[in-house]
Amino acid sequence: VKAAGVDRVITDVESGLSNERSGMNELLELIDTKQVSEVVATRVDRLGRDATATDSLIVLCGKKGVTITTLDGGTVEAETPTGFLMARLSTSLAEMESKMISLRIRRGLEQRRKSHAPCRGKAPWGYKLSADKGRFERDIEQWDHAMRFLHILREHKWRMYPAWQEYGKPCPLNSCNAVRAWLLNPILRGGIGYLQKGRHEFETVVWDLHPALISHAEFRVITIKLEE
Repeated sequence: VKAAGVDRVITDVESGLSNERSGMNELLELIDTKQVSEVVATRVDRLGRDATATDSLIVLCGKKGVTITTLDGGTVEAETPTGFLMARLSTSLAEMESKMISLRIRRGLEQRRKSHAPCRGKAPWGYKLSADKGRFERDIEQWDHAMRFLHILREHKWRMYPAWQEYGKPCPLNSCNAVRAWLLNPILRGGIGYLQKGRHEFETVVWDLHPALISHAEFRVITIKLEE
């Protein structure tokens, strides 16, 4: 896009299916106030994955005299019957592709749940994903540090601030909420939770899948202390 000679680049990191993207709202404001004469995108689907919203954007550009150019297909316009048909086909295909990607992701996650494999790419402190990403295992470099922090927490009756002070070195759990979430994560008890319902609750938890940092008996004590 920069190589195409544009004056300004607007980006979004949210899903193209969202109609509340900050970058897109900024672009709409520029178009509506006639501060832009041409919109350049790599492909039509970069304007959005929601066909209805993207069609509305194309129509708005036509009414405001703004040209839409895609680097892979040239000018996009909806003022002529042929142009309208081609634009509608492009936006519908973009939405269909997005739905197909979502479907493949859901099926992949379902398969991982059936095989009791991790569905998330990030392991909590003390663990790492195995080379094949099929299970959690001890992180040799961090396991002893996590164990030491747990030992300090026990000595301080699960009070976090004095435990941080005694631990000394930088702790990857940099807030009370982070410590709480870590302690409540079923991975620390050797299980994996699937289909999260609340912040720390899951529809299903499968146990005894990897080494545990915390026993179930101790976890019951922890939950009581956290409530206190």
